[in-house]
Amino acid sequence: MICYLSIIKDVVLILTALATATVAIIGITKWKSEFKGKTYFEVSYKFLKSVYKLRDNFSALRANFISVNEMLTNNDEIKNYDYENTRFVINNRLKPFNEAYNEFNSILPEIEALFGKELKEKCLQIKHVFFLYQDNLNSYMQLYGNTNNMEHFAELAKGVFMQSKEDKYKTDLDKLISSIETEISKHIKMK
Repeated sequence: MICYLSIIKDVVLILTALATATVAIIGITKWKSEFKGKTYFEVSYKFLKSVYKLRDNFSALRANFISVNEMLTNNDEIKNYDYENTRFVINNRLKPFNEAYNEFNSILPEIEALFGKELKEKCLQIKHVFFLYQDNLNSYMQLYGNTNNMEHFAELAKGVFMQSKEDKYKTDLDKLISSIETEISKHIKMK
């Protein structure tokens, strides 16, 4: 009888140990998937926030309306006031845009590590839109007041300042952001 009790005791201890190990493995697996999901969510949140901030600062940079608060003062004392004022306004608008752009760039390695090269490629396409804008802006500022070809200058101005809701930079940027949102939502739902 004592022999049977000892065997039953050992079997119960083994079953208890197996149950404990099973619960521990299930808990660790669940914790690991939650941690992975939390990481994806946090990086996605930070990334989308930087994308939206970049988009909003780009819109502000290109705003056609220039408020009095943005303009240079003492316009009587400044030679070439129109040019200097435009340069002053654009430089001041570029500061928050550049901060948002740097924030966007700083998260790209994490995006590539978590989401892969396809999403990074879309980010590079966004950077290309800004590169084209910068090129257009540089041409505009170089020709400001120094050209007889007003048609070309007016065309450059359309690119620098948003003239309508249907402009190329905005359309391209909106499409890229939409595709990024779709790509991220696929990853978040899977995890």
